[in-house]
Amino acid sequence: MIRRPPISTLFPYTTLSDLPPQYSDLGKAANDLFKKGYGYGVLKCDIKTKAENGTEFSISGTKNGAQIDGSLETKLACSDSGATLKTTLSTNATVNLEAGLPSPVDGGKFTLCTAIAPNTGKINGALKSSFKREYINMTMDSDLNLAGPVIQGTAVSGYEGFVAGHAFAFDTAKKALTKNNLALGYIGKDIQTLMTCNDQT
Repeated sequence: MIRRPPISTLFPYTTLSDLPPQYSDLGKAANDLFKKGYGYGVLKCDIKTKAENGTEFSISGTKNGAQIDGSLETKLACSDSGATLKTTLSTNATVNLEAGLPSPVDGGKFTLCTAIAPNTGKINGALKSSFKREYINMTMDSDLNLAGPVIQGTAVSGYEGFVAGHAFAFDTAKKALTKNNLALGYIGKDIQTLMTCNDQT
């Protein structure tokens, strides 16, 4: 039996006091409604638990035909400083580390992300920042490619259910704008609408 997500999870941003969602979450309710729990031919398993010291553990696995993928995620948060540390081990021989620190500015946060592949010795990194206040939600990310990082940013503003957002990506090596997306929508208690214009199309 297929169960649809509860309506409370499909429409989480319904009050004026709530922050607008991030750009990546715009339209998520519609995607979850049609895609979440509809993996025909795909077996999924998710297990989550929390230790007494506050450490969160998440185990997930997916079987699609003969391919089996899995991951183990641990997350530790310090309530005093607001710092977080997340570690993810996956079956594709990749270790992901994320260290988050609150910004001196109220509503801001910085996150340092690294991805290590022990088999190849390849290491990737990124620096992410976010800022959340009433009526606005912004992010700014950059990879750590010394040859020329790619800078990505998003901004969403919302008022009385109406939201407008912009997302961009700028390749400093090519000195070119590689992504330029716009979104306009409405988020209500029983309905959500979203219009997008991606890369001027």
